[in-house]
Amino acid sequence: MKRLFYLSALCGILLSGGCTDENEAYPGSLPNPYNALAGDAKSYPACITVSYRVAADAVNDGYRYGVCWNTTGRPTIEDDYQYGPQKPSDGTALMQIIPNTRLKYGVTYHFRAFVIADSQVYYTDETTAALDGESLAPIDLEWTRQEFAGLPSGIEVYKTTSDLNGRKFQAWYAVADCSGEEVELRVQDPGNPNGVTVDGQFTDDCYVLINGGLFDFTTHVHDGIKVIDGVLTGTVYNPRGSWNAGDAEEYNRWYQVTRGIFGVDDSGKPSIFWAGTANERTSYYAHPLPSVRGEAQYAAVSNVLPTTPTEWAPRFAVGCGPVLMRGGECLIDGAVTEKGYQLTDYEIWTDGLALASYRADQTIVGYTADGKVILFICDGRVEGLSLGATHREACAILKSLGCVDALKLDGGGSTAMVVCKEHVNDLTGGNRPVATTLGFFKKQ
Repeated sequence: MKRLFYLSALCGILLSGGCTDENEAYPGSLPNPYNALAGDAKSYPACITVSYRVAADAVNDGYRYGVCWNTTGRPTIEDDYQYGPQKPSDGTALMQIIPNTRLKYGVTYHFRAFVIADSQVYYTDETTAALDGESLAPIDLEWTRQEFAGLPSGIEVYKTTSDLNGRKFQAWYAVADCSGEEVELRVQDPGNPNGVTVDGQFTDDCYVLINGGLFDFTTHVHDGIKVIDGVLTGTVYNPRGSWNAGDAEEYNRWYQVTRGIFGVDDSGKPSIFWAGTANERTSYYAHPLPSVRGEAQYAAVSNVLPTTPTEWAPRFAVGCGPVLMRGGECLIDGAVTEKGYQLTDYEIWTDGLALASYRADQTIVGYTADGKVILFICDGRVEGLSLGATHREACAILKSLGCVDALKLDGGGSTAMVVCKEHVNDLTGGNRPVATTLGFFKKQ
């Protein structure tokens, strides 16, 4: 006898369970569906959330569930879909985020939750929602091209001292096509237990160098993964929900995550993906695993979670995060869950690194639609000189420069840019020794 199970959904407010299409027959063991209750999925500036319940029998091995969506109605898993997080142990509804990497602004979507079991798919009634807001508006600043002796024509460096939303602001960016015969992008890690400043890692064949990923302050070991000359080292580890022992529930909860990575392949083509490690293997994905503190824990990444892996073979790459931009849109907003955690902190970073309001020195790497790499830094927290940019401000600035995808690198006291051996940004308080650097080099 088949297992008795059902799926009921709460999309903002409770939705009904069961197959609702007229051409879908209910299995004999499936109870009659409830009537749908009025309600909508919840919309936010950078995501939409869909909450639903899954009966206990529907979480055994071989049973999958999640959310599917389209723009025309009555979505199925033949349309866009995403598998869901683990079922809460207390039986409450689970919440699943659909990030704006998979949605477009100004478009209304139809959502249904589903369960796949016994080779059949069972759907709930549908609900509709659209992203709450508009496409990210660019912030145009006045940039002045900087001249440096020895800098090839294939690299351009610009500086701005324009005010940013009424604040003093100072920033630089360097841009280059790394697919030609003149310039290439490389990642470096000297492996020094004390770390080496960006100036100290600048070599004779280097043109522009910036600081790279996060690192352990004690060992100066790079935090995450990196690829140097085709060799991958490191792992994407599973972080705690909180490093504050006073937050006992989250301190003792561990999350599967994907984290951002930027790199170039053998041809110099730049890409940004999310990397995840499972069974000592790292895979790359076009979309994040949408983990949420206190709300959504997922199983380990796989060939279907968060989506089908991307075949990518970077020659040089550095992992950090969060990913700030995808397709010209900012992935971070200021929304919080009912428990007070950041809704769009999919990568589960500490110290507010994924806060929309986080404002400090910033180091960001990205690229334009035509494949040019942009290395961006701004000074921050320097009274009378520059008070930094928030993540959303930085995304809006980069969008005005033609950037489509961008990854946050280490910031604060690590932020540095050296051009032709000249350290261009503020050195108040000195510059922190770092593990990894990346930049533009003379092509080998």
